[in-house]
Amino acid sequence: MKCPVCGQDCIQSSDDLLKISVHRFDACPSCHGLPRNKQLSPDLDFPPPPCPVCGKRYIDDVFFHIWLILTEEKVIPSDAPLIDAGVPHLHPFMVLRSPPYLPKKSLILLTHAISKTIADRLMEEIPELRGVVCDHRIVPGLSDGIDSAVYHTHECITGCDLHATIFSSPAGNIVVYQRSSTMHIEMPRPFNPKLLSLSRMIDRKNPALVIDGCCGVGTLGIAAGLAGMPHIILNDRWYAAAYWSAVNIEVNRQPLGLQECVWSTDWSDLSAKKVRRCPIEILQASGENLRISVLHGDFRCLPRKLSDLSASLCVFDPFEKNDHQKLRKIMDEWKENTGGQIFMP
Repeated sequence: MKCPVCGQDCIQSSDDLLKISVHRFDACPSCHGLPRNKQLSPDLDFPPPPCPVCGKRYIDDVFFHIWLILTEEKVIPSDAPLIDAGVPHLHPFMVLRSPPYLPKKSLILLTHAISKTIADRLMEEIPELRGVVCDHRIVPGLSDGIDSAVYHTHECITGCDLHATIFSSPAGNIVVYQRSSTMHIEMPRPFNPKLLSLSRMIDRKNPALVIDGCCGVGTLGIAAGLAGMPHIILNDRWYAAAYWSAVNIEVNRQPLGLQECVWSTDWSDLSAKKVRRCPIEILQASGENLRISVLHGDFRCLPRKLSDLSASLCVFDPFEKNDHQKLRKIMDEWKENTGGQIFMP
């Protein structure tokens, strides 16, 4: 699939990505990396070069190189600690046993107050970079509450900020793509309580339909498909979440057993209305034993759009969870309006 960010072939099927990711961040016998104290400023004059055998470089050495350029350009002071160079987003994110050795085009950098000129210099001089994102010190997406239409984004200054994440679920591995500038990043862990909670609820309720009301990039909905659920609806108010959920259904189509994926809209149309209330369909996918729909809108409007939901299980996982009374009211209204089940993983 063509990447909507850079136009290149960044998006691979889940099977293809998993195959190339097994040893992607491993050191070869010739690699030598030195862990550095992130709270101190580095004391080297020149960044260590990549390994002459495999071409990878230890992540702390890469960040020293970034730090060096940012201090030369006076983005950060010369006595700044290494941690001030920025935040790493790996491609792909996965559970790692040890700090990574980075191959080319495997790192997206989130950093503050950076110009296009300096970002281009970073991309030119640091081969491990695939993109540079200006971090606006916000949580990207709809992070101000479930009824707010206020959204925030970072800014991709240069390169491509699309990356994949590999999650391990009880039913198999899941690959999801998202942009660092438009979506909150959920890190993979050896133990994922949300995926385990979903698996247990499916076993207990055995629903005919699983609805992920605030689906993010689609991880929980895909997990439901891998667990054998026959009908799944992924829904989100934020355009980027809905779009990448649809992409990720296609990415995981082989393990899901999908034979057809039909799009109803595209990236440019979705971008024109970033937050939507009345749900519209983005993608329909089907296989011998599975139907999946991806919608862009407020999941609370779904009872007016869909027929009988009494045998459904709704996964309700909003980003903002502080207003417990509000969330309980939403869940109670869902049960009253649909007769179905709803839970927070």
